[in-house]
Amino acid sequence: MKGIIFTESNFHLTVQGKKTMTRRIIKSRTGFFSVCSKNGIVTDIWQCDANEYTGENLIPVNPRYKVGETVYLKEPYIITGQTYEYEYLHENKTDITCIKRNGGYKNKLFMPERAARYFIKIIGVRAERLQDISEEDCIREGITSYLLDPSKAYTHIKEYGIKDYGIKDYGIKDYMGGFNTPQEAYAALINKINGKDTWDNNPWVWVYDYELKTKEQ
Repeated sequence: MKGIIFTESNFHLTVQGKKTMTRRIIKSRTGFFSVCSKNGIVTDIWQCDANEYTGENLIPVNPRYKVGETVYLKEPYIITGQTYEYEYLHENKTDITCIKRNGGYKNKLFMPERAARYFIKIIGVRAERLQDISEEDCIREGITSYLLDPSKAYTHIKEYGIKDYGIKDYGIKDYMGGFNTPQEAYAALINKINGKDTWDNNPWVWVYDYELKTKEQ
């Protein structure tokens, strides 16, 4: 079974059922893509050369996760010394003595399936440009409105644990004022995760719809 990594805040939003979609940048060795679409929906995508669509660089690009596939969520964990049970950083239950004895929490990147406690099922996959994200999809990505008028202020700051982020780099004048649109909030979030030019670069992304489930489902 494959694993998937989220930021800590995205992890929490997923297990709370508040985030049901994720976007992952599509990689190309050449930096160029050839796309086939039908009725506005991308059906196939290939890596290609800069000035031609044939040759050895014309290689199909497939999503890492497929519809119907169950994926486990990776998170920092530790194996307790005496009981050999798994405990998790996100719960903050492990005492400091145990952490020191076991060398600290293990990097979530290398978390094996056997240690996982949360799972998602992929229920939809498609490719699109990052900036094509709709308001509805921003909400499914975890962006929320926190003022009475949802058309005036959206945020990822509280939900995603981003404290005072963007005030200097992104010109956010009023921390409590949030963002005017869900897309603005999502743009700041994706720049925080993948680099500040990510939104402006507008890369191709895989869009994964998913639902939380147990391993047995």
